[in-house]
Amino acid sequence: MILRRLSRALVIGILALALVGCAADDPIEVTVVTQEVDADATAEAAADPDAELDCLGNPAADPATFPPEPEVDIVRPDDKIIDLRGQARVDVSIRGNQFETRWFRVDPCTEIVFTNNGVNPHNVIPIADGAFPEIDRDALDEGPQALVVAAPGNYPFYCSIHGTKTFRGQTGYLVVGDD
Repeated sequence: MILRRLSRALVIGILALALVGCAADDPIEVTVVTQEVDADATAEAAADPDAELDCLGNPAADPATFPPEPEVDIVRPDDKIIDLRGQARVDVSIRGNQFETRWFRVDPCTEIVFTNNGVNPHNVIPIADGAFPEIDRDALDEGPQALVVAAPGNYPFYCSIHGTKTFRGQTGYLVVGDD
């Protein structure tokens, strides 16, 4: 009797592992949110064949005004920034109230995929209002969310559930481009 139960549990465990392994090979559907500099300027640029556009089709941002500066002084942690330039996609796992890739540099138009791999709810909010679209907790609860940022610059971010705009708690720092 015990041997039969043990055998049954072993078979169920093997089947469960096989199903999990198959699921890992399935493509993950990712919702992509992209940075838009100015909708009116985008419409004007589309009509001008000589307009300089970024990789998202927006007019190239003026580095003097975009990205916006945060309301608080955030020091860029240069000694901690991981250089991930040259990659088309960067995965950022969120677990245990932290971004596991916290300080990083990417090329413009790199797809940055945030995935909540923990049990707590999370979101991704730019510290400077309007720097990139927010990724809300409902979206992250449903699955991975990708962010594409075209304009070079500094983009500190945080989870408003476990961090603050003053760069305390669950925070991260994204650098786009070579600066």
